[in-house]
Amino acid sequence: MKLFTPLCRLPSRFLALGALAIVAAIIALPATVFAAPAKPTACDLACIIQFGDAHINDRLTALTNLNNRVTNALTNKRITQDQATPLQTDISTNQNALTQLKSKLDAETEPRAALQDVKNIYVHFRIYAVVLPRDTHQLLLDMLSNAAGKLADLEQTIQGAIDQAPVGLKEQLNTLFGDYKSQVSEAQAQIAAGQGQLPILTVDTFNNNRTTYLNALDDLRTDTRTAARDIKEAIRDLHRIRQLLRGSEGGGTATPTASA
Repeated sequence: MKLFTPLCRLPSRFLALGALAIVAAIIALPATVFAAPAKPTACDLACIIQFGDAHINDRLTALTNLNNRVTNALTNKRITQDQATPLQTDISTNQNALTQLKSKLDAETEPRAALQDVKNIYVHFRIYAVVLPRDTHQLLLDMLSNAAGKLADLEQTIQGAIDQAPVGLKEQLNTLFGDYKSQVSEAQAQIAAGQGQLPILTVDTFNNNRTTYLNALDDLRTDTRTAARDIKEAIRDLHRIRQLLRGSEGGGTATPTASA
């Protein structure tokens, strides 16, 4: 006995029912299955201006935040006015230029000109790629430089306190003091190296010699991190020296502070 009946021998009513089922399944499919792909919506002049304004405003906000950090560091005497002024000037220069670009963009009447204005946000200013990382690290280096200077100024006071300490503590104190001076000196060297990278970090270098720019930025970040680590280690040495001196007889009168 044959288990399957060839399709050609099936009764016509079965073939008709099968065809109807296929048609019904096709009708049930969403219309989007057969629809042509939607064409992307063109960005007209108003769209281009809106896009550019939003990205300019983002950069203006970021510059304002950086300026607030500079002001806060100045108020708390972590940097001097001489250190704050070039940072504030650079921030203000970029803010004014971006504001002028926004006014120009808002007044454009041709999409092509508006697109060029938007391109200039990136090519001419490089706020995120150049200005913010450069100025932020300059601020950090200024603060680290001041901290290292204060720590270096304490060396004579620390030496005097160690000279008056009990003989049994001198070896330990001198070991800590030796490391303290080494850390301060290394921090100052790293700060100087980092400051030497700053002039390389320009928009022109970023646009025309990207490898040189990225290498300088990477070196700057490393120098800044290392200097911060060295200063932290020096402060730990100072704290330990203070503890030893305070624990010794008569050590309290000549104990240096760790306010730096």
